Amino acid sequence: MRDALFLTVPVLVLGILVCCWRTLHLAVSRRPAAAIIWGDDGLGDDVVHFEDSDGRRHVAHVQRRARFAAGRPGAHTVWYDPRNPERVTVAGPGRWLVRGAALLLTLTMVLNAGLRAGG
Repeated sequence: MRDALFLTVPVLVLGILVCCWRTLHLAVSRRPAAAIIWGDDGLGDDVVHFEDSDGRRHVAHVQRRARFAAGRPGAHTVWYDPRNPERVTVAGPGRWLVRGAALLLTLTMVLNAGLRAGG
């Protein structure tokens, strides 16, 4: 049990730190925009059009992570870099915050199991 804890705990802590960093990075350096899906490129990416905060239109490719049973929604919220608006992601800070919270819960359960097992 101790060997598993020595391996699992650092990996979970590292994952939590990465999630915290991504949450802060996206919240501070990126801006949200509503993007309309214009189609796909046939390789699993959606082609989206969005306007930045200055009103300029941009076209970007975002990776589609989920398959929708009843078709795709018509829009995404994208997070773009104001210095380079072609750099976009659909995984905003909220998604990274939820992932970090899930890893923190997992870490708590692993440590609790280790303490109960006498580790």
